[in-house]
Parts: sequence; structure tokens; C-alpha cells
Amino acid sequence: MKAVRETLNRVSGEDLVLRLSAFVILIYGSQSEVLGALFIVLAGAGLIAPALLRRPLFWLVLLSASVIFHGMKWFEIDNHQFLLGYWMLTIALALHRPRPPRALAQGACLLIGACFACGVFWKLFGGQFIDGSFLHVSFLWNEKFLPFTHAFSGLTHDQVAHAKESVTLLQA
Repeated sequence: MKAVRETLNRVSGEDLVLRLSAFVILIYGSQSEVLGALFIVLAGAGLIAPALLRRPLFWLVLLSASVIFHGMKWFEIDNHQFLLGYWMLTIALALHRPRPPRALAQGACLLIGACFACGVFWKLFGGQFIDGSFLHVSFLWNEKFLPFTHAFSGLTHDQVAHAKESVTLLQA
């Protein structure tokens, strides 16, 4: 543990952010097999040769690959894929600034603020919280809530399974 702490003390905050960003993209950046392999090669190269991580073109290449592959099925990908794309763009733009660490910090704050603002807007004006349908569906579909569903609703395992089957049939 001491060696890890000493290594982290030698790495600047900016380098740590860039390396962790490349690592997240490497591990969690894609829902496509082809893009996943491409990210393993590109982000892996950035982790092996950290000088690449300081080049805006590196992040723009990652972003372009993400946009091309995820753009073909944008309606199927998770929200975090969009956020990773915005983060790659933020990094590329921040590396063009005179003080990249400050630009990265500002970009991160804006991205987090925008996420929360969009979330609040969607919750307030989407209607699912007002009519309770969000909680109803969450308690039926989310495995983490099933103990609460059984404890407080009185529904049996069979009834929950039947409700899930009904919704799946309706979606089909």
C-alpha cells in the first residue's frame, strides 16, 4: 500500500485524470465488440505510452471512433456512453488550453452540473415521478428492490414474475 501511495504522489493530478479516463474507456467504453477491441488497442497504447494522453488528437481519435460506432445505434446505447463521449471532447478541448488542469476541472464541473440539471428537468417534466409510475416499474423490474417489493406490497414472487412477463409481452 505504501508503494501505491508513493507512486500516486509522483503522478500529477492531470496525469492521474488522463490515465484514469483512458482506463475507464478501456474497461467500460463500448457496447460494441469492434469498438471495444479498438478501444483496447488505443486506450491501451495511451496507458503504455502516457505521452499520447497529453495529445488532443489522441482523445479526438477515441471520440471519433466512439461517435462512428455508437452513432449507428445511438438509440440502444447506455447514457454513460454519451457521457464518456462528452468527457473525451472535454479532455481534447482542455489540452488545447494554456492551463489544462484548470480546464479539465471546469469541464468536469460543467459536465456534472449539466447531468444533474438534465436529470432534474427530466424528473420534473417527464411525469414518471408525479404519477408514481417510475417507482412502480422500479420496484417490479430492479432486482435490488425486490425485497422491498415483497415486504411492502404483499406481492408474491409468482405475481412479480407474471408482471414482468406481461410487460415483456407488451413490449414485444
